[in-house]
Amino acid sequence: MKPTVEIKKGEKISKKLFDFMDKERINQYGKKTNLFNRKYHKKSNFFFVKNEKKIVGFGFLRPTEMRYKNKKYNLLALGGIMIISEEKGQGYGTILIQNMIDYSKKNKKTILGFCEKDLVDFYEKAGLKSKKEFSIRIEMEDPKTKERILDADKCAGIYYEGKEGFVSKVIKSKGVATYWMPDIKNPHF
Repeated sequence: MKPTVEIKKGEKISKKLFDFMDKERINQYGKKTNLFNRKYHKKSNFFFVKNEKKIVGFGFLRPTEMRYKNKKYNLLALGGIMIISEEKGQGYGTILIQNMIDYSKKNKKTILGFCEKDLVDFYEKAGLKSKKEFSIRIEMEDPKTKERILDADKCAGIYYEGKEGFVSKVIKSKGVATYWMPDIKNPHF
């Protein structure tokens, strides 16, 4: 049977399903991983890859406002990508990313995420572009205190460019874009 993809708004996801995703993230990444805070994911779109009704992978696109050179850009932050350990190597990650790209195309939005160097090839094969050490060009900025949080890991940016050309603008010029997500602990969403 061919895998299917279901898209659900965060506000429609049950506590039980969020608990399942958190459990799987802890199993794979350890207890220090960022868990989902439902409060901040009401407008996120979660993508679930299913094989015979069983969830084999998931991820989300979260509406995020970026600011760059005194202009606002509404992007989709790519995050939470995970293929259940025993299901890896079946092509589910590619299916997940390609469905996210299709969603982005329909909604004319840029997707932007970050990953470790060893995952860049996977994301590129799935259809995203990448920019080495792009995370140093994006900082979290607390809107109240104006305190900035930098990404010390210098992660690659992975993206699908929307019509507004946000990523290309940042790459071609100097400066740093900012955003705020109070529920995450570092700029690597």
